[in-house]
Amino acid sequence: MTDSSTLKLRQHPILFIKDSCQLLVLIIAAHWIMSVIPTDFRVAGINIQAALWLVVLAYSILQFANSWLNWQFSRLIVQTGSIEIQTGWLIKNSVSIFYQRLESIQVQQSIIAKWLGFGDLIFIGSGGSQDRFANTPDPEKVKALILRYSQPHA
Repeated sequence: MTDSSTLKLRQHPILFIKDSCQLLVLIIAAHWIMSVIPTDFRVAGINIQAALWLVVLAYSILQFANSWLNWQFSRLIVQTGSIEIQTGWLIKNSVSIFYQRLESIQVQQSIIAKWLGFGDLIFIGSGGSQDRFANTPDPEKVKALILRYSQPHA
């Protein structure tokens, strides 16, 4: 395997759907709270409903931006001799796992994750250390590919 055959994978975009569902719950809760507060209720001249909607909107934008940036900067890199897991955009984390120290690769998928085509890869190294790459697209195929890459070539 040459450097040109390095494989770089991103997480499955399902990450956005999960975060969008959480934001939807937040918006529904905010709407319920708004129905209890009178529309003309003011504190120090500030309309409470408008202020609450601005907070919900700002939080939603920041949460979506965080999800997108995490997706953009998280990678699984399969290369000659090792696997590298890179995660995070604000606080970066990078782990290299050398094939000689890799004991097994596990795939974890819920029924819904299997149906949608994603899952978590768990790399178990010597000494029992575990590293996870979450939301991997087609994790069984990726596992098979990594196992093929890890075989010594003549």
